[in-house]
Amino acid sequence: MEDVKLKKASSKLLRRTFRIANSQCVNTLPRSSTTSATWIREMYTYFQRTIVQEIAEARSRISISFDGWGSKYKKISLVGVVVHFVNSSGIVVNRLLGLPENPGHGKTGKGTCI
Repeated sequence: MEDVKLKKASSKLLRRTFRIANSQCVNTLPRSSTTSATWIREMYTYFQRTIVQEIAEARSRISISFDGWGSKYKKISLVGVVVHFVNSSGIVVNRLLGLPENPGHGKTGKGTCI
């Protein structure tokens, strides 16, 4: 995968657009696609423990749903995996657990997780 969307998040054109809209926020944008990928991995690691604990303390049955998405143009197919339950505070929550590529349906045919 070429991280096209991550490259767009760090593009000069996007930075210019944000600079016009709000000059103070432009410095918070990633400067490279590898920065975006690193941020995503760090956030996943950080929130994974919290979500596991939240699920362990659920006050209701836990439901899991799946939703598929594909792009014929980019030749990619993804499956969203979401968990639904009532947390320990009595609030109904939905948490994205994964967004793996659907094996055999994308350009690479590999089953990878984001």
